[in-house]
Amino acid sequence: MASSYYFYVLLFSLAVFLFLRSYAAKPLKPAGSTGIHLPIRKNNTSLQYYTTVEMGSGTGDQVNIVKTIANLIIDLRGQFLWLNCDKYNSKSYRPIRCGSTKCKAAKGSGCVADGFGEDVMSVYSTDGYSVIAKNKVSHFPFSCAASFLLEGLASGTNGMIGLARTQTSLPTQIAYAFKLPHPHKFALWIPSSNKSGLGDIFICDGPYYMLPTAKIVSESLTTTPLLINPGVDGTKLRTIAPYTTLHTSIYKALVSEFFKKAATKKMKRVMSVAPFGACFSSKTIASTKTGLAVPAIYLVLQKASVYWRIYGANSMVKVKKDVLCLGFVDGGSGSKPRTSIVVGGHQMENYLLEFDTGNYPKLGFSSSLLLLNASCSHFRIF
Repeated sequence: MASSYYFYVLLFSLAVFLFLRSYAAKPLKPAGSTGIHLPIRKNNTSLQYYTTVEMGSGTGDQVNIVKTIANLIIDLRGQFLWLNCDKYNSKSYRPIRCGSTKCKAAKGSGCVADGFGEDVMSVYSTDGYSVIAKNKVSHFPFSCAASFLLEGLASGTNGMIGLARTQTSLPTQIAYAFKLPHPHKFALWIPSSNKSGLGDIFICDGPYYMLPTAKIVSESLTTTPLLINPGVDGTKLRTIAPYTTLHTSIYKALVSEFFKKAATKKMKRVMSVAPFGACFSSKTIASTKTGLAVPAIYLVLQKASVYWRIYGANSMVKVKKDVLCLGFVDGGSGSKPRTSIVVGGHQMENYLLEFDTGNYPKLGFSSSLLLLNASCSHFRIF
């Protein structure tokens, strides 16, 4: 088992080398920058999270002007960036020929005739506190997609961007383009709304500063191993899933216990509202700084002392006037589920999540930032 795992890592590293070897890495500017920052916005209709990047360059007299603003849905499992190219017109775009070394290195990432290419991407450097200066990735690979693939995506978005452990994903391309010292690390601050600011993607090794204070949240993270392929009964995180989905056996146990604890708090049950199965009158629930005063939920990880504590702000969902529901969904009762627990975006909001996909993959996560009277919605200093 171990030997096959390290063999996979070796192949991955080789593929990255093949894809990037023709382009020399350049240092971030200005000096003192630790990585790259991208904003995260939440669409409150689709409940999807997206980021914004600048792609391509102009033509003719506008050759130095960025041509396309790409609003891209964030997908933790996505292998690459894909973009609807119906209105894409960039002088610096270059197709990647199928059968080429780059295409083979990106196999499984959408390399098809007339659909896979590379172009300039403009991103901003950071020191973990401020957003500092524009930097350019000269040859960022992406796939052009038909407009019908935008169906189901948030209004105003025109593609998706992947954060998975692949040679064509955003973290890998950024890290190697600027020769970052820890090329397999990135962090997410997922916001619950855009009213008081935006969330963050950091592609760097930290530190990550909480605003408006200068507290370094990354110094006190709980960590748990990440498995590349856990097989059956695993747990995964999905930013494109709005709520956490549980295997029926786990869901029933959670709801049963939650009802018992809710009764002790005199929370009045009301008729359920799909897709949720446990709903309550908001008139019988008080508020705290971590959201609604409901029983906390503990997601226990590799051992009893390592857990993710979910408070009311992340466990409850307002579905209509005076009705709140437990924001977990019954995922069915298959006998051999590939994934028993899929943690959705609502449960990840207002936590710092740091992903390290190197040789010893792990996830680091903070306590709820609401405990510190803070959140993932803020405005970084430009």
